[in-house]
Amino acid sequence: MNSKTIETFESFDDNIKQKISETLGYFDFHRVKITMQALDWWWSSTRGVPSIDKMVECAYGLLVDATSGSIRIKGNYTVSTGGFDAEVFWDKDLNRVFGMNLMFVASQWNCEVEHK
Repeated sequence: MNSKTIETFESFDDNIKQKISETLGYFDFHRVKITMQALDWWWSSTRGVPSIDKMVECAYGLLVDATSGSIRIKGNYTVSTGGFDAEVFWDKDLNRVFGMNLMFVASQWNCEVEHK
């Protein structure tokens, strides 16, 4: 784990640190591994399906980056890699982080609606 990520995590208040830890604790990394194996989805950095430890490390880094980004811009912030998406939600009225979401996304489509 990179020292900058750990340093950033340590700078968060205890409530945010607890929520990141809870999110990682409740997330079903085993199910992600089974899904990745079934889809023959692998990371080039691991030259195969990553270990659960590598997935946890990746997700931890994403949650820390998303939290840091949300605090910096005082708004919602999302970061993604390797199938994982980490979203952190900002409460503009209370001026603080109020939630986070960790997902493994196998397929997704977004579009923009043009208004004339």
